[in-house]
Amino acid sequence: MSAKLTTRIFDTARNVPAAGVRFQLYWVESRGDVLLRAGATNERGTTDAALLDPSKLSAGSYKLVLHIGDYFETHNTTAGRLFLDLLPVVFMIDDASQPTHVEVRVWPTGYNVERG
Repeated sequence: MSAKLTTRIFDTARNVPAAGVRFQLYWVESRGDVLLRAGATNERGTTDAALLDPSKLSAGSYKLVLHIGDYFETHNTTAGRLFLDLLPVVFMIDDASQPTHVEVRVWPTGYNVERG
């Protein structure tokens, strides 16, 4: 298997992939976070390519910030702003030679994250 970092965001309230969720991926350092990539999910709730070029993937801490409040507001899931707005998912990669998949399920009042 080749090393890669991927994600999938799924909207459990509507039972559909969460398309159009804006995100930022950061490398977490003690001096501050370093932005690696920004974008939005596609119609499958994923990204068209890996979150990070495999040649740049290394062991360490990463943070994926999801703009969940904007996503649910766009889809009129609730009236007004939600309890969740920016959802930071901080995770570790201990072996950068193995694929890492971050699976996130969201709904207007909560979320679930797991390594897929």
